[in-house]
Amino acid sequence: MSSPIANLPVELFDLLAAHLDLLSFSNLRLCSRRLHLLSLTPFANQYFSRLTTSLGSASLDRLVQVAQHHHFSKAVAGLHVRFLYHADYCHLETIARLGIYPPPKRFAVPSMPGITSRNIPTESTLYKDVSGHMYPKCIVDRLARALHSFRNIQTVKFYTRLNHNGDDQVPCDRDNIFRIRCFQAVIAAITQSKIELRQLSVSKGSRTRPLHRSLRLPYTALHLPRETLQALQPRLSKLTSLTLSIDALHRTPCRPLGWEQTLSNVIALAPSLTELVLSLGHHDSITQHSLGMMHSLALFGQALSLKYLVLSDCNVHEEDLTMLLTAQAASLRQLELSDVRICSGSWNSVITGCKTLETLERLQMAMLKGPNGQYLTLSHRRASFLKVTLGAHKENKTMSEQINDLLTFGTLHWDP
Repeated sequence: MSSPIANLPVELFDLLAAHLDLLSFSNLRLCSRRLHLLSLTPFANQYFSRLTTSLGSASLDRLVQVAQHHHFSKAVAGLHVRFLYHADYCHLETIARLGIYPPPKRFAVPSMPGITSRNIPTESTLYKDVSGHMYPKCIVDRLARALHSFRNIQTVKFYTRLNHNGDDQVPCDRDNIFRIRCFQAVIAAITQSKIELRQLSVSKGSRTRPLHRSLRLPYTALHLPRETLQALQPRLSKLTSLTLSIDALHRTPCRPLGWEQTLSNVIALAPSLTELVLSLGHHDSITQHSLGMMHSLALFGQALSLKYLVLSDCNVHEEDLTMLLTAQAASLRQLELSDVRICSGSWNSVITGCKTLETLERLQMAMLKGPNGQYLTLSHRRASFLKVTLGAHKENKTMSEQINDLLTFGTLHWDP
């Protein structure tokens, strides 16, 4: 005799199953064959739609196992690649050597969230594998095999783990080398698969915090061979959202020829792009090298049709920024500028030019700097820097009228 829950319509059963935890799902799926079949789809959507990997051996093996499952592989819609720091792998090696987890208190070794004790021996070797002769096969082979079976995957995100204070750590040179190699290995695996991505991001951010836990890739990570770019183009042909956090300051003995075009070369692979989030440094490391990248992006801007644009932590000439925004005048709906420095020209001209953006619905500006490095402020405010949000539906005024008020009277609503 079947249970009452097994006789519910599928739609109602799915509503109930959406609130079950993993243990409840496990017990339910063991009750009967009918309940096992009924719960298969909601179970797969809840626990396999987004997979997280550290690129360690055990983590990649799990991806391959999911890829081999007929139903679970279809549910995978996103892959999150979480990067550990070099110090983390040193701690994992210590734990693996001790053979005790958690380690005795006399060893000052922190726990590693997301890594089980049985996987520590294989996870701890990733840094050495990537630095040695095992690269790139230690990542590419199994990851490409898994991606090949994830036919419905649309999102790939790269991000870092947080430290115990909940903040991003500052990467060291060893971290940068590790990130470059791992990122390029994942890109190689993507080129070998048949997936068509809609979103590619180097942060775990959301719309309100687009650069939260960003990876801050050295610019050399985007300096890909021409053959790789050509193979990557079909994989990004339907890409609509791209988030890049690049360290333009990254020091190399000699910058490769055409390094300024590394950013625009990657963006050119995504003709359907409508959302672009871009950071070219960090609060304390904004560099003049971002000027070259922004100039290249401005020249390429005519080929873009963006609806959402975020620029953060970069230097730019007024002429280049105006050129980029003017090219998006017929499509841009949301514009966010944060910690951007104008190295020549004036912000008044840029803000005035925003009135020509025909479809603009939201304009957010914060911590804007002038050529002398000082923050842009309003004369009647005591705040040390500008922070303002304009919306098309605020105060029953058009965007053009609100921009005029900002430039003339400064009577707009200011965020706290």
